[in-house]
Amino acid sequence: MLNSTDLLSIIFSTMEKNKEEFFVIRLHHQPISYPTINDTDALLQCDIMDTQNAFLNFARHKNYEFSSLRRAKFSTMALLYELHISTTKNIPYNCNRCLQKCDICYYCTVCEDFDLCEKFYNMQLKHEYKMECIISSRVIINQDNEQNSLNSNNKSLTNAQFQRQKTMQFCIDALLHALNCCMVNCIYRGCLCYKRIIQHTKDCKEKNRQCYKCKQVIFLCWHHAKSCMNRNCQVPFCTNLKSIIEIERTTSLQVDRLLMEAMIKQKETNIR
Repeated sequence: MLNSTDLLSIIFSTMEKNKEEFFVIRLHHQPISYPTINDTDALLQCDIMDTQNAFLNFARHKNYEFSSLRRAKFSTMALLYELHISTTKNIPYNCNRCLQKCDICYYCTVCEDFDLCEKFYNMQLKHEYKMECIISSRVIINQDNEQNSLNSNNKSLTNAQFQRQKTMQFCIDALLHALNCCMVNCIYRGCLCYKRIIQHTKDCKEKNRQCYKCKQVIFLCWHHAKSCMNRNCQVPFCTNLKSIIEIERTTSLQVDRLLMEAMIKQKETNIR
């Protein structure tokens, strides 16, 4: 009969052979109070971290693994990079004069949805109101890579992401306000503009909503629908978009279950 010492030796020996498959937890004799972590970074919305299922699907698609220390380090660094660049694809900026996409954009602080590229901003005929600059994260990364300034890169990139999220939230709030506003001369910034856009979505004759204005509205409504809990929501396309999002999540869960069952069967076959 094995005594406790022999049993512990067998356990530790087995764990040493399969150390990559075990999680190590260190227990302390006395309770330890760790200092409070004060995170000063702004919260940013990211599709990758939207749900557990979305994160797992993304990691599987990119072949990110955490089965060993080496793979976990690489996967963590790769995921951090993906999180930093994920918001650069969300909101495209188009110049109101040349109608081209611009990486360096100047937006009006008074007018709603008025942006200029660097070329038209620097022309002699200036806009009547103050304009502020938004620099695309892609430009920031390229500039900082050339200058080898990682700290500046992280700070500038975070500011750009925060500005994009702020702009997105303002647009969604303006859209929600315009839906319920009955005043003809409403002083709310952007109200009249979004009333016209909403009316355009009702009157648009283009197939599959392929016009630029409809695409912008659908993009805003999609971000709204991801967190909307109102079953009788009046936001355009919200009900349909919520149904599509729910179908995608259900389908993804079914695929995950099938993959998990296939992995279990494969392991059972290998054991036999």
